[in-house]
Amino acid sequence: MEHGNPDNRYLGLAEKWLNGTITPEEEKEFADWYNAGQDETVFLPAAFAPGREALRERILRNIQQRKQTKVIRRPGYWRVAAVAAVILLIVAGTWTWYSKRTTGVLQPMAGNSNLMNDRAPGGYKARLTLANGSVILLDSSHNGNLTREGNTDIKKQGGTLLYDTLAAASQTNHTLAFNTLTTPRGGQYQLILPDGSKVWLNAVSSLRYPTAFTGNERRVQLTGEAYFEIRSITRNKGGKLPFIVEVNPSPGADAPGMEVEVLGTEFNVNAYNDEAMIRTTLLQGSVKIRKGDKAGLLRPGQQAGVTAHGDIKIMDDADLEAAVAWKNGYFKFDDAGIAEIMRLAARWYDMEVGYDKSIKDEHFSGTLPRSEYLSSLLKILELTKTVKFTIEGRKVMVEPYR
Repeated sequence: MEHGNPDNRYLGLAEKWLNGTITPEEEKEFADWYNAGQDETVFLPAAFAPGREALRERILRNIQQRKQTKVIRRPGYWRVAAVAAVILLIVAGTWTWYSKRTTGVLQPMAGNSNLMNDRAPGGYKARLTLANGSVILLDSSHNGNLTREGNTDIKKQGGTLLYDTLAAASQTNHTLAFNTLTTPRGGQYQLILPDGSKVWLNAVSSLRYPTAFTGNERRVQLTGEAYFEIRSITRNKGGKLPFIVEVNPSPGADAPGMEVEVLGTEFNVNAYNDEAMIRTTLLQGSVKIRKGDKAGLLRPGQQAGVTAHGDIKIMDDADLEAAVAWKNGYFKFDDAGIAEIMRLAARWYDMEVGYDKSIKDEHFSGTLPRSEYLSSLLKILELTKTVKFTIEGRKVMVEPYR
């Protein structure tokens, strides 16, 4: 039977699968089409979503965003994006059909000899530097109590570090002590501060903070990227106790420093030194951005960028999902350049990146779990037939597709 454009045919089948209206015959056709181009069936780990309905909701949102896109970046861009979306869908479908055969153990994707030296995804890795300079490697330490700083017990629970203040009122009798939580390439960690505020620390990042908050403000220092859920606290004499994030405070830092002041809110700060600007994205509440004598106030859904010259640019309708995708366990790209994608991958997979001199600045859109091996990301990018990759030890070479 003739179905016209094959891309439209399989995109239609993908939408039927998402809507639950696909017939067994159509589902088989869909699976046969995808698996015909693979050396073996690709399995999506069950951890990606708790069930079929969660998978449907997650991927349908991705499809709908693409359907609403009105700007075509280059000839054939919509076709490539649609096919990539279908590929992600069929992976999700394979998860459903073969869930009894999967073990939850991630395996590299086969099919490209250049990607055989695969790299595993990152995980819960961090080191804690105490006030006296001693270091605790959290990824190899036991759960439970780790140590005590002043009147504060420091505990580990899985991938979370938490501070339990035993006698907050007496903290003023002790010298203020600072700890630093640092993540390497391929690492992330969660932190519950002494005031109950929560922080998710991305790879290649650090947060310096006191073991107990005293005085008229709560102040921490960040390099890299972190997501904050700040607990609102009322002062004894009324009013809210401000929480201040000093971003890249060290003298001589490559990226411009700034301060984010909050009263109780949820926001993400991306302040990597190899990015063009520091980005603060607000999800809930309100925050004030300060850089020298310049300041800006953010509303939920907005993003502020601080440039290398110290200018503050506030952007409406920020892509909140993309800003916090890392914290929720996946990559999300929306017309992202290959260099941007590879910077994210380098931090998470602990690798170096090299580029062929003739590589062009291609742009891509898509979503992929961060729990996948590196080859999963690279193979999906190669499907666009604009770039190809070779893994050489810890280095990934990016070349034009030939």
